[in-house]
Amino acid sequence: MGLNFGLVGIGRWGRNYIASLEKIKGCSLRWVCSRRKESLQNPLIPYVKKTTNIEDILSDKNTQAVIIATPASTHYQLAKRALLHDKHVLLEKPGSLNSANISELFRISAKRGKVLLIGFEFLFHPAIEYLKKVLRRETIQFVEYVHTGNSPRREDINVLWDYFPHFFSILGYLDIKNIQPVSVLGKAYKGRQEDIVSAHFKSGKAAISAFSAWEYPKKRTQLTISTNRGVWCFDDQAEDKLVFHFHKGNKLENKKVALSFGAPLTLEIMHFMECIRKNVSPITNVGFCLEVIKSLEAAQKALKRL
Repeated sequence: MGLNFGLVGIGRWGRNYIASLEKIKGCSLRWVCSRRKESLQNPLIPYVKKTTNIEDILSDKNTQAVIIATPASTHYQLAKRALLHDKHVLLEKPGSLNSANISELFRISAKRGKVLLIGFEFLFHPAIEYLKKVLRRETIQFVEYVHTGNSPRREDINVLWDYFPHFFSILGYLDIKNIQPVSVLGKAYKGRQEDIVSAHFKSGKAAISAFSAWEYPKKRTQLTISTNRGVWCFDDQAEDKLVFHFHKGNKLENKKVALSFGAPLTLEIMHFMECIRKNVSPITNVGFCLEVIKSLEAAQKALKRL
């Protein structure tokens, strides 16, 4: 029996979910929901049930799972309603704007016997999966993360809560723990939310830096990790997405890593479906998600606006 999905939110990420669901066997998109009627008229949205009221999805017994791809400030309430209606929930990052809400959502999902997966997409990127394997044998000394682009400006959150969930989830997945802010600086150039953030952290003896901006001439998602063996460079916009730089004698050489192919969002949905079938917790379990959100909370608390 296939898994029927309802999708709440059909902005840019909602449309990405639609495209990904079409590629996966064993599931179908049954509903799409948006508060804006004009969004439901988009010709790119497939012929499915459409509604402006989420209750239509939640009351449908033939819909087993709900994807929530709405603004971050709405995540907690919508996910809670879906879980209380006994739906499995795939919730876009960050999942909530505070850790207490995250704990409550996972308590409800456990009590109801439903899967809750918070979508930290980069955990399913083949390059990040490769790094997780090799870094177990190396000592991390320095990490640098850069995430910039012309993404839509958010009204309910700043760029820290928009981009840094990727950053902290990758660090957690690579087993970089106990991340402490050293300095976090932000600037609001347009509107009231910080649209550029530069930050420094520490984890044990490892130094960590991160820079994110909504409006930037070049779209970049880059992660550089310096270890006792060399330097790993991940660039999601490059053709060779993962390159290892190392010294051989007095010469600096590099090795391009051949990666398995897979779209991270599609792999994330497939993992969600597998967790439902097997009745197991996702890799983004309650402990993992709480660590990410608490790192975000600590960074937000340390943030100084220029």
